[in-house]
Amino acid sequence: EIGGWVADTPGIRQWELWGIEPGEVEAHFIEFRPFVPYCHFPDCTHTHETDCAVKEAVAAGLITAQRYHSYCRILQDFAESR
Repeated sequence: EIGGWVADTPGIRQWELWGIEPGEVEAHFIEFRPFVPYCHFPDCTHTHETDCAVKEAVAAGLITAQRYHSYCRILQDFAESR
């Protein structure tokens, strides 16, 4: 079991992940796991690479577009905060 907590506090407008690197984000999207080994590139970020099995799974409806977009937003937040 993975621990954590959710803060529902009025006035909080942004959040940040601590103790996690951008390359570790995919591991927290468990629905990606069956597809990651089939990506063409071993260091695939699942955002812009060709032959990405995760993006193909999204297109096929095997991963919801909402979850995929959440993943992309998290990576974008990392990029903007550094």
